[in-house]
Amino acid sequence: HWHQYDPKTMRLVPDGEIFSTELSDAVWARGDTDRSFVRVLQIEPGNYALTAAGSRFRKSVFVRLKDGKRNAMATSYTIYPERFIDPEAPVDSKMNFLFSVAAGQIAYIGHFEFVRPHALLDMIVRIDYSLDEAAARAALKDYPGITGRMTTLNLGLPTESASR
Repeated sequence: HWHQYDPKTMRLVPDGEIFSTELSDAVWARGDTDRSFVRVLQIEPGNYALTAAGSRFRKSVFVRLKDGKRNAMATSYTIYPERFIDPEAPVDSKMNFLFSVAAGQIAYIGHFEFVRPHALLDMIVRIDYSLDEAAARAALKDYPGITGRMTTLNLGLPTESASR
């Protein structure tokens, strides 16, 4: 789950844009990582922070909750994390993956693997991040209406448009 944030205040934007990059089997147990998914989405221009991830029924939240508690990756909340997230929670480039996208920009933000300790436990113990530009370009071929140069935003490096 990605929420819009304000880069000047480094806080989520109340009533800001929210989008999800949901995929079935997007969270798996350690050792079961021989998968590579690419998802093409159209989103509103803006600045976004990764705020939650998880299985279909439970999510780990990476920002402060409405009750003021800081939520660790190991804690899970059911189905809709935006119900529990403080709408003005601070974000941090060391804790949240962050990126910015401009109007009309074709941006590739990388591959994320959300790893659980085993198949029966929903908590996320690790996020593996990598880049596979060839897979991203191949996925764009299924969308013939998308034209232009793809920009790779490496969320693993602090830049003006992406950070971790």
